[in-house]
Amino acid sequence: MEWEPLFDVGCITGRAMNISEEAFIERFPAPEHLRWRKGSLHVHTSESDGDASPAEVVRWYRRHGYHFVCITDHNRVTPVDSLNREFGKEDRFLVIPGEEITDNYPAPPGEGPVHITAIGVSGSIQPQGGPDATSVLRNDTAAVLTAGGLPMINHPNFRWSLTADDLFPVPGLSLLEFQNRGATTNNLGFDRPDPEELWDDLLSRGRRVYGVASDDAHHFTAFSPRHDNPGRGWVMVRSASLSIDSLLNALVAGHFYSTTGIILEDMETSPDRLKITAQRWEYERHRIEFIGLGGGILKTVYSREAEYIPNGAEGYVRIRVTDSNGLQAWTQPVFLAI
Repeated sequence: MEWEPLFDVGCITGRAMNISEEAFIERFPAPEHLRWRKGSLHVHTSESDGDASPAEVVRWYRRHGYHFVCITDHNRVTPVDSLNREFGKEDRFLVIPGEEITDNYPAPPGEGPVHITAIGVSGSIQPQGGPDATSVLRNDTAAVLTAGGLPMINHPNFRWSLTADDLFPVPGLSLLEFQNRGATTNNLGFDRPDPEELWDDLLSRGRRVYGVASDDAHHFTAFSPRHDNPGRGWVMVRSASLSIDSLLNALVAGHFYSTTGIILEDMETSPDRLKITAQRWEYERHRIEFIGLGGGILKTVYSREAEYIPNGAEGYVRIRVTDSNGLQAWTQPVFLAI
């Protein structure tokens, strides 16, 4: 199966902006012979503001057990053909081309950053701009889809630039980087909603959005809590093959989970039952939370395995696993009829 844009680009770029949600969403059936593949979707090199060459960056991910990495330098597509010739191996390791479209909108005191990752694009996409956050999101997302890529909204709390109200009206929004493990992306929020709360807000309003964790790595030569280091957040994608088409189709369909270090040993997510088992590691303990409308906790279990049977009125159910050392993993939501 070749990668197909998730949305009808004509509807996004044309006048029919009040089209129903179903018209924007295409579900891909789960293929046979699925395998879990570890990947990073947001990475920088010295071709923009990273401190390591593309080869050094790719080498780091390959050495640390990743199956794929998407290089997303700012406002440019770093060529990956030579990197795949040197480091790639069929069904073992793949470098995906991408770009972080680095845009902004007028916002006091200055400008509000809007960053969108274009996954799988072959040519650079210029920032489209706009008078407000939603306009910029709408314009850049449409440009990514027109170019045949998959858009992902990055770090909404970076400089507190995006809200759920900014994100909700945007056609083409299917991936939200709700866990960016960079040093300045304000994942906790405090007196502002944190990015996970923004995700629940969108889900509760009926948007089918899948949550991504990334490391947003810039620093491969210096490591500290104040550096944007690799290995702090990634996705585990269940796909039929290690190809761009197969991986993008799996991401579009929500066939992945996000993690900062917890690996799931077993996972079943269906409208009839959600069941999960976290991999055992040393002596840590686990808390498993089943989450529904408004981010409400439906059930909490202190174990590395748990089960939840939906009653159909939850709207959606997703799972968050936390261990006693602070590592976490998140499944994608299962959508239920209310």
